[in-house]
Amino acid sequence: MRGAAGFVLGLVVAALLGAALFLGAPALRERLVPGAAVKGETVVATTLEAVRREQKLLVFAAWVTADVTSTVQKTFLDVAVPGTGVTKTLIVPGEVRYAIDLSALTEADLLWNADRRTLSVRLPPVVPLDPVLRLDRMRGYTDRGPLAAVTDVEAVADEMNRGAIARELMAQARTPELMRLAEAAAAEALRNSFLLPLRAAGLQGASVEVVRPAAASD
Repeated sequence: MRGAAGFVLGLVVAALLGAALFLGAPALRERLVPGAAVKGETVVATTLEAVRREQKLLVFAAWVTADVTSTVQKTFLDVAVPGTGVTKTLIVPGEVRYAIDLSALTEADLLWNADRRTLSVRLPPVVPLDPVLRLDRMRGYTDRGPLAAVTDVEAVADEMNRGAIARELMAQARTPELMRLAEAAAAEALRNSFLLPLRAAGLQGASVEVVRPAAASD
């Protein structure tokens, strides 16, 4: 598991995204004239447009490991055939990345308080993506009977393990601990994506609060 490294990755992504959104959004630069009075609502609305164009944002990455075992034996008339059994164990590490869908953000997810210069943003759901298997680091152990080689039991065990690996990796990716870390990184990335444009527009003292859905980390 790479929790600490993944969290740092999330913070780096947050800072880079916030800077990129402001520097790379022509519509935002055109509306923010140096020396002119800028309304927070204008900055928020324009930043929302830029953020939505980014669509999916990777916010966190973690290592997970699947340890799966399958046992298969040939049968004849529902009776196990001696010597045809095989037990295969695979230990496969993988990297899981987590993302949020920025295109799903709408005006209803934002609340700007002009008096407090505070923006509240509802965090979109954090979703683990399909894991990237590190087959070069895979380890396997096989215990086969003397007649297993003349049957298809090993191929059947391999197929069972392949399906189990994907399920196990995703189950680990969705553990409460990793989801909390991913949500924290996502909140920081989303916070900076709105905070940096606000401050660049001259709204010093502005702050951004990210509101997590009640069931996000439960």
